[in-house]
Amino acid sequence: MQLFHRTRWAALCALLLALDCMHFTQTRIATIDSFPVLFMMLMFMLMARWMQMSFYHQRLRDTLVPLALSGACMGLAIASKWIGCYGAVGLAILFFARFYSLWRQSVYAGAHRDEQPAFARAANLFARNGALTIAACCVFFVAVPVIIYVLSYIPYLRYYGEIKWNLRTFERIWSAQVTMFEYHKNLVAEHYFASPWYEWPLIVKPMWYYSADFKGAGMASSIMAFGNPAVWWTGLAAILFVLFYSVWRNALPALRAIPGREDEYDRALPVIAVAFLSGYVPWMLVSRLTFIYHYFASVPWIIAATAQALRYLERRRPRMAHVLAVLLVILAAVLFVGFYPLASGLEVPRAWCDAMSWFKNWMWY
Repeated sequence: MQLFHRTRWAALCALLLALDCMHFTQTRIATIDSFPVLFMMLMFMLMARWMQMSFYHQRLRDTLVPLALSGACMGLAIASKWIGCYGAVGLAILFFARFYSLWRQSVYAGAHRDEQPAFARAANLFARNGALTIAACCVFFVAVPVIIYVLSYIPYLRYYGEIKWNLRTFERIWSAQVTMFEYHKNLVAEHYFASPWYEWPLIVKPMWYYSADFKGAGMASSIMAFGNPAVWWTGLAAILFVLFYSVWRNALPALRAIPGREDEYDRALPVIAVAFLSGYVPWMLVSRLTFIYHYFASVPWIIAATAQALRYLERRRPRMAHVLAVLLVILAAVLFVGFYPLASGLEVPRAWCDAMSWFKNWMWY
C-alpha cells in the first residue's frame, strides 16, 4: 500500500507472498531468515514513506518518525542476521538519492524565490532541515542499530555469568564478530544442494531439508525450500523490466542523460530496484558455498516488481492487467497446492511427487 496506494496491488503482493512455497517452508520451520526478511521489508517500507514526504511541506519532526522507525528495523534485521547489512546499503542509497532531490528542489526554489512565497520558504529551509535530518540519521542509522545489535548479545553473554558492561564484555562481543566473519570467509566445503546466485531465480536446485521414505506403501514425505514457479518465474521477468525501466525513468534523468518527468507511477521503481539489488548483488561477490534460500530476502521484491509491471499495463489496458493478475493468483494457488506435500512434509502417494518433479533430480523424496 505504501508503494502502490491501491488495494488491488497490495492484495496481489500479499497473496503471491502467501502462496510462495519458500516463504511457507522457511517461516513454518522457523528458520532465522524469516526475521531479517520481515525487518528488511519494514525498513524499506518506512524509507519509502519518508521518500514520499518533504520537510518543505510537512513538519520536520513528522518526517523524522519514519526514519527513526526504519533505523530501528534496520538494527533488528542486522541483529537477526548479517544480511541486514546488505539492506542497510540499499537504505543509504535511497536516502541520499532522495536527499539529493530535496537539495535540487532548494536550488530551483532559490533561483525562483521571487515568484512565490513557497519557493522562498523552501530555499531558506534546506540548510536547517537538511542538517537536522542528517544529524538525526546519524542517531537513527548508526547509534540505534549498534545499541540494538549489542543488546541482542545478552543471551550469549549470560553464558559467562552476570553481565557487566565493561571492556571485557565488549571484547567478547567483538571476538564473536571476528569468529563469525573468519568462519564464512575461510569456509571450504561442498554440498550437493549448493547452488550459485544465477540459478536461484530459475529454481534450478531446491534445498532439501527432510524426507521420510515409505516405498513399501507407495508413499513419500519431504520438506524442500524452493519457489513457486508462478511467483518466481513471473517475478524474474518483472524484476528485469523494473530494473531496466528504473534506469530509464530514474537513473538517466538524474544524470541528465535524458529529460526527466515526474510520474507517481514511477515512485515505486527505485525502492523496488534498490531493495532487490541490495539483497541479491552481494551474493554475487561471495565465494563461499551458497544455497537457494539466500534468495529469500529478494522474493518480496520480485513480487512487488510483478505488481508494478501490471500497474503500468493497467494504464493502457486495465482489463488485461486485471485479468492477468487474477490468472496469476489462480495459477500460483494451483501450484502451491500441487507442491504443498514437497514443501510441508505431508505424506502423499509417490505418484503425486513424481508428477510435481518436472525436471531430472529436481525434487527429493
